[in-house]
Amino acid sequence: MPTLVRRESSLAPFGDPTLDAYASAVALMQKREAKDPTSWSYQAAMHGTTVEPPLPLWNGCQHGSWLFVAWHRMYIYYFEQIVRAAVVATGGPAEWTLPYWHYGLNGDYARLPAAFREPKKPNGEANPLYVPERSPRINAGERLPARVTSAAIALARPQFTGTAEFGGAPTSTGTMWNGTGRLEQTPHNDVHNLVGGWMSDTQTAAQDPIFWLHHSNIDRLWAVWNGLGRLDPGDKPWVGQKFEFFDATGTRVSRTIGEVLDTVADLGYTYDKLQPDPPTQPAPPPPIAAKEQQP
Repeated sequence: MPTLVRRESSLAPFGDPTLDAYASAVALMQKREAKDPTSWSYQAAMHGTTVEPPLPLWNGCQHGSWLFVAWHRMYIYYFEQIVRAAVVATGGPAEWTLPYWHYGLNGDYARLPAAFREPKKPNGEANPLYVPERSPRINAGERLPARVTSAAIALARPQFTGTAEFGGAPTSTGTMWNGTGRLEQTPHNDVHNLVGGWMSDTQTAAQDPIFWLHHSNIDRLWAVWNGLGRLDPGDKPWVGQKFEFFDATGTRVSRTIGEVLDTVADLGYTYDKLQPDPPTQPAPPPPIAAKEQQP
């Protein structure tokens, strides 16, 4: 089977085929029974929810921990399978992949993609990618600042393990710890907080469709860091840590971290861009006004 490619959709126009297929799949998943593991609400609750009593695998997100990047890689990998099946069910392509929001390029790339900013689709139907609970400024297209979008500090860290390093400090499993790594802090946490609304709370974040494009980019940045010759931990407690999810059929499945470290060989996907973003350039000074001619 050919390797699938996740592509950036930051500047995609409203009506872009990839995002339009995503919107149709989201709408289908939102109509499914809440107890269906392939429903929108169930998938979001696997990250976090306030709903009681919790159903199997709810509230499983790993934060403030060296488990952060690996758990979220598995989470969006199986979510992508569920969405792809929904895309096919709504007439979309069988090779659909989850795109990513490449805000680190700054400029217009740092705006919420257009498909997420309009309350209605061109045909007048409600747009399932639009979430009114977000920051009004973000929904209006305000750019995220470079200090929030840049992964430069994280990518410069030579080691994975440690709170001052790329991936975070060793912890056991659990929703929230105090071992946040540089990637989890910036851009991950910072983008979540500035988008606002559901995205600013771990118990609601995955309800927002932009959550998944944000995390696709975070996963890409892990692959970029590896591409710089940086090594993941070899510790048995990390490599052997197992997590459970649901596949496209709603079947419960599990993988260890050691089984998801190579996105191509282990999971069958890659990204269209795996280079570090260029350094942020300062805005050019305004042009000097020409002197008026003296009479």
